[in-house]
Amino acid sequence: MIGSKGALSLTIVSAALFCCAFFGESYFANLSRRKKFLTVFFSSVVSCSLVIPGVWGQGQESNVSFPWYTNVDLSQASVYLIVLYIVEIALCTWAFSIIIASVIRAIKSENIKIVSFKAQVYLDRINFSLSSIIKLALVIFSCWIPILVINGPVCIPMDSMVQLIQVRGFPAWDPMMMTPLPGYWFSDHNPALDTIIYGAFDFFGRLLNSELFGLALYTWVWAFFASVSLSAEILWVKSRFKLPTSVLFICVALVSFIPACSSYMTILMKDSTWIPFYVLWMVAFEELCYRVYLNKNIGWKFVLFSVCLTVLAGLTKKTSIYISVLSLLTVLISANSNRIKILFSLLFPAIVVLFLVPSFLFPLLRIAPGGGQEMLGTPIQQTVYVVSLHQSEIEKKDIDTISRVVDLSSAKQNWNQATVDPAKQSYKSHASTMDKLAFIGLWVKLLIHYPLDCVNAVPFLRNFFLLGPTYYTNGALKNGWEPSGGYAILSQFADCELSWTQEHLSVPLINFLNKTPVLMLLGAEVLYTLWLPLAVLCANLAHRKKVSIPMAMPFLFTYLTMLMLPAYQTRYSISFLFCFIFLIAFAFPVNKKSLC
Repeated sequence: MIGSKGALSLTIVSAALFCCAFFGESYFANLSRRKKFLTVFFSSVVSCSLVIPGVWGQGQESNVSFPWYTNVDLSQASVYLIVLYIVEIALCTWAFSIIIASVIRAIKSENIKIVSFKAQVYLDRINFSLSSIIKLALVIFSCWIPILVINGPVCIPMDSMVQLIQVRGFPAWDPMMMTPLPGYWFSDHNPALDTIIYGAFDFFGRLLNSELFGLALYTWVWAFFASVSLSAEILWVKSRFKLPTSVLFICVALVSFIPACSSYMTILMKDSTWIPFYVLWMVAFEELCYRVYLNKNIGWKFVLFSVCLTVLAGLTKKTSIYISVLSLLTVLISANSNRIKILFSLLFPAIVVLFLVPSFLFPLLRIAPGGGQEMLGTPIQQTVYVVSLHQSEIEKKDIDTISRVVDLSSAKQNWNQATVDPAKQSYKSHASTMDKLAFIGLWVKLLIHYPLDCVNAVPFLRNFFLLGPTYYTNGALKNGWEPSGGYAILSQFADCELSWTQEHLSVPLINFLNKTPVLMLLGAEVLYTLWLPLAVLCANLAHRKKVSIPMAMPFLFTYLTMLMLPAYQTRYSISFLFCFIFLIAFAFPVNKKSLC
């Protein structure tokens, strides 16, 4: 909690924490040994996320919460600073352990009523049906309209601009390697299905002589689609788990009124395009786990619906298919029946997304496949860093193995600790499959021999688990690139220009949210990526609950994919934000009698 914004707020927060801890110490003493250990473990991790500083890249400060922001390279930190961090972590662990024990006791001893009678009646009436999903989606979407207006009319980041320029028919190029792609319509560097969706809305707008209307229409349509997916998530959880009405009401309120989900849906980009498909896939996956747990039959209609969602999610974000396949594999292993159907729902989407579409549809539509450097980004980043530190210790044959895949001199010169992209641009596109396999084998070897250096090569990965960034977001309009088509997207606007509502309403609102402690915490990335998952894990361990293990696999595999990310941005973790209600449900008993 060593902030860069001054000591006053830090002093106030610290004094409040230690006062609460002083008066609640007796509650912690009454916990069982198992619960004491879990409480201290949870508190120590939370304390680390508060104290340990991040490594934020230039331009990422805009959504970093107040007053916790720090930017320190731990590998260069002094002994004094390290000792200070350790002391702060120990004190915060003590304070949080006692506060958590006090909160648990208060919840158990008091019947806290949060929901009004009318709200409770409404929540009790709706169920997991299409009509109820649409009704609740309309409620959520209506609460999102102010954010859609003030963040509007449309936010187009760099990647989406590239997609729009290329799908419009301007000369295609590889946006990572910056090389032209003659003869191709566009590149699959960013998912092709996303590009086609954006192109369809852009074409519709130009057909009506208003490109702005077409792209703004996408924002509103996709925001409603996202509200439908969140509504399905909420009602599925209500149907399949024994959640108190108050908890369900809080979840609806957070989704509706905290502008985290809503603000992300105002950005035209692949992550916000993908997330509704993924949330619906999660609903289907959790329902599959639920039926496997109860040993119930799984119909082919449900399997086909699930397969469609898996394919759509996999075609709108490339890592999604790996999360889906690995998660379904764990269900297949644990299932006692319906194994053929589960195997089909696992294999068929993988074959479509990874083989059929790239092999047959891409050549037919003249879509250039994504570069081979994308999956090698983190290995290249770590290998180049290790070589720059220990080249004299590495054998010449290993240097040759690296040089067949990467231009080492260029990679070392351009290497950047905040992102793997500069090092990745030194990838040799003519490298053979055997060269790449040999490189991966060497990377694993270096990972074993120099583990700390490999961790230090990607310090930005720890940002996902530190208190700092929030999901409150907006964005300017990037409308073109001079070498290919000029500024042809919404040419009536200046490049990277904010709209009037963004400049005068959205930016001040986000600044206010990031500087208001409670609202900052409700939008904080770490709440969804670390604190909530860890709290649910500890709750399950405290009660020795095992039923949610298969259901939690998508979250585990998402963590694994995050280890290979090219840089730090909150958009990479939005699946935790949009799926947090599933996590909350895992802390409650399963409703075994709800299956229709």
